[in-house]
Amino acid sequence: MKTGFTGARVMAKLIALKLDGDIIEGGFRATLSLGSDGERPQIEVRGNLPANEELVATLQEHWETNYRTAVTLTRIKAKRIHYQRRCHSFTSTDECRRSAKKLRDSFNRWMRSEQFRDIDTRLREELNLNEPIRLLIATQDNNLQKLPWHLWDFVRRYPFAEAALSPLNYRQSSFSYRSHTADKVKILAILGHGEGIDIEKDRELLENLPNAEIVFLVEPERSEISDRLWNQPWDLIFFAGHSETEGELGKIYLNQTDSLTVDELWYALRKAVDNGLQLAIFNSCDGLGLTHQLDDLQIPQVI
Repeated sequence: MKTGFTGARVMAKLIALKLDGDIIEGGFRATLSLGSDGERPQIEVRGNLPANEELVATLQEHWETNYRTAVTLTRIKAKRIHYQRRCHSFTSTDECRRSAKKLRDSFNRWMRSEQFRDIDTRLREELNLNEPIRLLIATQDNNLQKLPWHLWDFVRRYPFAEAALSPLNYRQSSFSYRSHTADKVKILAILGHGEGIDIEKDRELLENLPNAEIVFLVEPERSEISDRLWNQPWDLIFFAGHSETEGELGKIYLNQTDSLTVDELWYALRKAVDNGLQLAIFNSCDGLGLTHQLDDLQIPQVI
């Protein structure tokens, strides 16, 4: 995970790309707002992205057919949670890679649409390759939220750019920019059940962040997370571990026996937002269901 996050004292550029519409019927009205993080936008550009049923078909083929076939994450219904991550064959793995490339190429062709060119051109004119950039994709369209925004040509060109998702209209907390004047960014890092994955890499990354005060909860109980969210203000919540989406419901796995949905933590997370929570990062697989549930909480940014 690349990030331009280097502490509260670095003033990043904030790009808000608001996409209002439907990818299948009518396309999107696009509004770009650009400025320094924590200040009013200095630039606003409007454009459009056309409807694209072919991109939706490519997206569904990749995620529903190739990805879920090549890599499966299942929970055996027993007291102990077990994960099975397996490749069914070299053929399915290769097909998954091919479909990922096809999706990336189709997505970038769409982002180069003539109706979107004014926005794309202005972005590249205004930004410096060496500055941290926070790209906020604001949309309610489920298909748009599944697209590989980190593979957009623009994001790949700028090494310190990071894309995040947001609901189309979120309520900004009254404590929204508390972290800009605080000495350190307060991070609650939840390291959940990590069988088969290397969560220690996430911990090392966090521990090396400058100007950060971090509390680690390792394979915690539910009550530990709730107590921390209620009793202390946080700028950022980070989760690493296994997650799963069933239908539209996302869940994270805390330890060998416990999982947790956003609904089960809703009031504690709402309290965190009211206390100034700015960003939630979920470094886990198959977690889009989490994003949908987090929309109601009005967290400014979700990665």
